[in-house]
Amino acid sequence: FVTRDPRIDRNSEVTYPTTAENQTIRNSVFLPAEKLKGKRVLDIGCCVAASGGWALSHGAASYVGVEISSHLSEIASENLEKYHSGKDFRISCSSAEDVDRRNTR
Repeated sequence: FVTRDPRIDRNSEVTYPTTAENQTIRNSVFLPAEKLKGKRVLDIGCCVAASGGWALSHGAASYVGVEISSHLSEIASENLEKYHSGKDFRISCSSAEDVDRRNTR
């Protein structure tokens, strides 16, 4: 679901390795494919939008990813545009606090 992911190079002795297999396992637990059809997904701290790719591939109606890092939000946009062009998605480079502030007033 993603082409670029800087986490691939992180120390696997400290955390689990970022592989396609691990991402599939993780997403199938947190976002079961059978529950995504027609849903709108909000992902706070989306990193490179791997979960967005999973959700859109399994029938989500739309996806909004929020990432505070401009570098990671650019990668997230690239990843989704490459594999999910024409689908309803948006990446917002902002903090969770900003999202909360904009949506509760």
